[in-house]
Amino acid sequence: MYNNELNSAQDAIIKHTEGSILVLAPVGTGKTRVLTERVLCAINRGVLPQRILCLTFTNRAAKEMNERLSQYCPNQLHNLTIKTFHGLCTSTLDIANRFVESDRYNLEALAKYLNLSHLPSHKAMDDVRTTIDLLAVLIPLIEHKAHYRQALVYRYGGMFEEFAKQMDNWRDTSQTLRPAYLVDKLLMESGLYSYYQAEENRLKNLLYLVQVFQDWDESNLHPDTSLRSILEFIALAKNLDQVSQDDNQVPIITIHQSKGLEFDSVFIAGATEGEFPSYFSVRDNKLEEERRLFYVAMTRAKKKLFISAYLKDSRGFSKMSSKFINQIAKEYISE
Repeated sequence: MYNNELNSAQDAIIKHTEGSILVLAPVGTGKTRVLTERVLCAINRGVLPQRILCLTFTNRAAKEMNERLSQYCPNQLHNLTIKTFHGLCTSTLDIANRFVESDRYNLEALAKYLNLSHLPSHKAMDDVRTTIDLLAVLIPLIEHKAHYRQALVYRYGGMFEEFAKQMDNWRDTSQTLRPAYLVDKLLMESGLYSYYQAEENRLKNLLYLVQVFQDWDESNLHPDTSLRSILEFIALAKNLDQVSQDDNQVPIITIHQSKGLEFDSVFIAGATEGEFPSYFSVRDNKLEEERRLFYVAMTRAKKKLFISAYLKDSRGFSKMSSKFINQIAKEYISE
């Protein structure tokens, strides 16, 4: 655990147990570490993992939290839900698909169709607020049709009893069998392998699916936790998430994409007036927002930070280095 590295403020947050707590902290102050410790503290106090929901901004941040927690309580993580905000929204959209009749089931379309109070903007908090509004609509629909669904199960459930037992068996097996072996077992026992035996391309696709689960399996995680991580990756993966450290590739990403991540070395390119800060941010009086973004970029570096600027643009016009560079204390700069 990280207790020996925590300061007094972080320790107070972790040990706060009565009621809600709102923590406002700038980037680079150890929020992920504090959240991880808080989860561990809750589990040690007897809170069931299935009663805990952890939300992050990016798939990689969710993966990092999962990895940290798996080091200290690997046997208690299989019922712990760690999702991105957009992953949570996606789960809600799956529910909407079952209970709302609409031509489209993305969050924006549903918000307009149902006349929700908020609209999504691809910013986490806006999307979460819209999702909360959507849940407020969905929950009564779910409760209203609960008796109807129970009646259907009572009437027709016997016809699917064997299939339900098979599903339960696969679900139980997911707690002990690694994801790739689980998928292989499912394809075999479901009859899909034999069904597509004569179709070479289809069979290759199934074998490739097993290989994907093999490649993305995190062996240090609980099998079920790793499985859920792979499924979320498949559903919401972005190019950044597909860059593996094991592939020895350098991710070239935007600052927004880097939020929640850390790297040993970070290179910030284009720190030139008119570029960073941008011309439009200066014109529209949004310089402070650009300054915060620059701070985000700087604090992604754990060991070394390199900032570069160009003094002439592609048309030969002279440029000045960013004012943000000039605001860094000289003792921290080596030119």
